[in-house]
Amino acid sequence: MKRRGLTLIEMAISIALISIVVIWSLNILTNLGKGSSTSSDIVIGTTLASQKIEELKGYNYQELSSLQTPLTGTFPSPYDAFTYRIDFTSSSTSNGYYIRRGTISIFKNGNLIIKMDANFVRRVSDGANIGL
Repeated sequence: MKRRGLTLIEMAISIALISIVVIWSLNILTNLGKGSSTSSDIVIGTTLASQKIEELKGYNYQELSSLQTPLTGTFPSPYDAFTYRIDFTSSSTSNGYYIRRGTISIFKNGNLIIKMDANFVRRVSDGANIGL
């Protein structure tokens, strides 16, 4: 006798396998979306950190040496989900030059996106900016 069609067990196994493939595919698509969001956050965070470094580069010796750590703040719209924290980890004066090391951390909704370190060098005598 020739069989036509599928048995109930064969149908159940087929449905289970198709379900597994569909769920796996949806999981991959969901994670791909998260990855691109994180990449754009890193690009934005890097840009915002660079802007903060440029801002600090404009400070003279007196302004830079008087900054208390940590400095925290927010960014204007459309980056209001991002915040920053600047920690000065060390400072020293040698041969008439003042060096201050800072770490700029950028957060989005409380989650760390990026950290950048920068050294700021100033001449003590006139406060001039010698370099980053």
